[in-house]
Amino acid sequence: MAKVDEWSLKRMNIPERLWNSTYTEMPEALHQPVRNYIGKLPEMLRMGTGFYLHGPSGVGKTSGAVVILKSACERDRWGYYTTVKDLRQAIREEWTFDGEASVLARCKEVDILVLDDLALDDFKNFTFGIGEVEHLVASRAVRSKTTILTTRLTPDVFRAEYPALLQTMQGNFVSISCNGINLKEQAAEKLRRELGVR
Repeated sequence: MAKVDEWSLKRMNIPERLWNSTYTEMPEALHQPVRNYIGKLPEMLRMGTGFYLHGPSGVGKTSGAVVILKSACERDRWGYYTTVKDLRQAIREEWTFDGEASVLARCKEVDILVLDDLALDDFKNFTFGIGEVEHLVASRAVRSKTTILTTRLTPDVFRAEYPALLQTMQGNFVSISCNGINLKEQAAEKLRRELGVR
């Protein structure tokens, strides 16, 4: 297996705060599914099977997605991490990947894409809004490319606001509701205690 080094983490666009993501930063509901997924990773990637991780902010959905991304890299498969908002900015400002292809092109072609933090305001955005998100997910699904989508939005919100994306995800995504302790709040409280702030 290939080592996931700093160069690989940067190439996958994983934020530095997530480089050390492990099972301890993800909700309990993700532990077994992620272990099983990683155990069958070549088959899952060949089929283009991804995850739709939904739940409150700070419970570790993104950490779970990054653990999968790093495992894919260890097996010489390339991934890319982006938030929906960062991807929108990359499109607006015409960012490139490796100075050649656009970031959007990289998102379309990479073996596994983590599309993080889809929010309700993304449904109405004119630059890379929900229609474009659905198109990206659909075009990847047609070519058996794996996508992991994280969001605070439940399936009911998708059903009401944009059923086309929910239909695109059916059959290609495993939906998991993620709940648990807000790890961000827990870390902030620990820091306050260490600094003696009340």
